[in-house]
Amino acid sequence: MNTMLKTILSVGAALLLVTACETPTFSGTALSSSTKSSVASAANAGHSGNVNLGVSIASGNITTTTNKEVVTLEFTKGNVDAASLTTGVSFYNLLATANADGSRDRGTPLTPTSTSVSYAGDTDKTTVYYTFDMSTVTNVSNIIEVFVDPTVVTANSGTKKLDIDLDLVTGEAQDDDFVGYVSTPGTKAVVAGATKIPQASFLPTPIPTTLVVNATTLTFPAFAYLAQDNSDYNSLFASIFKLQKFNTTTNAWVDVVTSNAYATGTGIYTVTLPAAAAGDVYRWDYRNLSSTSIKSIRGYKLKANTNQAYSTAGVRLGAPFSVTAASTYNEVYTVTETTTFDSNSYNGVVTLVFNTLTTKGLSGVTTSTIKLYDSTNGVYVPVTSAVVVKTTAANPDSVVLTLNPAYQKSGGALQVQISPSVTEGATTTNSTTDDLKLGDYTNVSKLPYGWKLTTFAAGTI
Repeated sequence: MNTMLKTILSVGAALLLVTACETPTFSGTALSSSTKSSVASAANAGHSGNVNLGVSIASGNITTTTNKEVVTLEFTKGNVDAASLTTGVSFYNLLATANADGSRDRGTPLTPTSTSVSYAGDTDKTTVYYTFDMSTVTNVSNIIEVFVDPTVVTANSGTKKLDIDLDLVTGEAQDDDFVGYVSTPGTKAVVAGATKIPQASFLPTPIPTTLVVNATTLTFPAFAYLAQDNSDYNSLFASIFKLQKFNTTTNAWVDVVTSNAYATGTGIYTVTLPAAAAGDVYRWDYRNLSSTSIKSIRGYKLKANTNQAYSTAGVRLGAPFSVTAASTYNEVYTVTETTTFDSNSYNGVVTLVFNTLTTKGLSGVTTSTIKLYDSTNGVYVPVTSAVVVKTTAANPDSVVLTLNPAYQKSGGALQVQISPSVTEGATTTNSTTDDLKLGDYTNVSKLPYGWKLTTFAAGTI
């Protein structure tokens, strides 16, 4: 056998690693294949902690016309059962014309003249060499398809199967299909059709997460596969994308009542909601993710998501996003505090001073809209009353919070939480008559979302 450089390539990935090994003679350079298969193959090559079987094409394109041209597959995370390869791995010539779903259309099978399986003393990897006769190029298309059937190929005496979509559910038809492509010197030109994409999602991306004050619509990007599928996706998208809003009073997420529209001519899906207000925080709850596309798209009826764990509502949640608000809707201010207890550390009173506020006065102040949280001990401090103290123009308003007399000072750090329901009356310099909100619309990382959180030193409360 001749020594050669074997270039490890995942589908569509860059040239990353070159190792020397004993293989049948092979001449090749780069690999031409499906983008989605490339993502799946690249992930499986390293498997990102996954313990299940993965596969990639480990040889380059065929560039010469001998009768001993080799295509190499590399399986990771297991010793492949050689018998399962007989019907589990297939090669196809491709036709010049495309399938109705836009994918490259299979022609006649391309049968290897020999197959060699090598475990190379590595219990975690299997290399399979397929030899082809390329001496008669008129019998071969210039691109061939490599297909690995996850329902057939096994490893470790049948105990392992492919997991291309990395959801730890193995051997799933479509979800774990491997489709790759190799260029050849064949003269049958493949001039139409796109690569097959078994693991691709049919959902439009990126999901819209930008709202400004008074906005009433969230518009999705155009459906990427409109050329293959001009179905009306309004009902299907509405069942998947559920908009939720954070209730700052109950600290709970609630579904937003929306209306939805899908334009079949442009593939644009639009969600219409009540006018967004400063301080509002939203998120997407992705439901029915086991749904499939209405028509076959590039070889498959694509799924919303192939991960089995995401098929239940409330499991796959988008990150919270807030309404982008101008300064005329959100007040900019700081809070300082003075806390007193009696000599026995009871009968506490917390006085909050709202610096830089105008004298228009605070409204919406209750024990439910301004809360005191002991961040050291992870508990809310019981407050019996919240009273706004009006001041002269030279001083800001303050709020006096009286603690439950039975509460004893713990020595923890105080976090003051202020709801966007607390407002300051509009000033003559503002361009709006709306009250300025004292919440923090940028707070989408910590509960309660949309509230202004100010933490003071340990020992305060």
